Amino acid sequence: MGFWQKIGAFFKNFGKNVKADPVSSLKGVAQLAAGGMACYGMATGAVPINVGAPMAAGLVTSGIHALGTDSTTGQLAPAADAATQVVQIAAAETPTVMTAVESYKQLAAEASAAKEKLDQFQAVSMALNSALSAAQPIQGQPGV
Repeated sequence: MGFWQKIGAFFKNFGKNVKADPVSSLKGVAQLAAGGMACYGMATGAVPINVGAPMAAGLVTSGIHALGTDSTTGQLAPAADAATQVVQIAAAETPTVMTAVESYKQLAAEASAAKEKLDQFQAVSMALNSALSAAQPIQGQPGV
């Protein structure tokens, strides 16, 4: 079964699953929302990545299971199963990626601070040169 066929089968059965088991469906939506909030917390820095990534993955995986399981057969839809595998892989890679992003942000901030210091040095240097030029005696006149 191809990827798009799996997705189509998942959505075809989704409505049937919601009608057959609304409690599990509501639970699945709530878990997906909680997983999204954990991701938002990581993005804003409120939730540490090493805590948020596994928490978000667990919530999203549980939500997908709740929404993707056929209540009549108890079978998880192939598309839901594939999605949970993708979530687990993403959760495993998130700390590495986010650490790299944070390192880049720190380097960019340091580079910006260094540029500001160079700009300030240049401004002071120009002011000193200008002051020294004004203080130099004009050639042919006695110095002060």
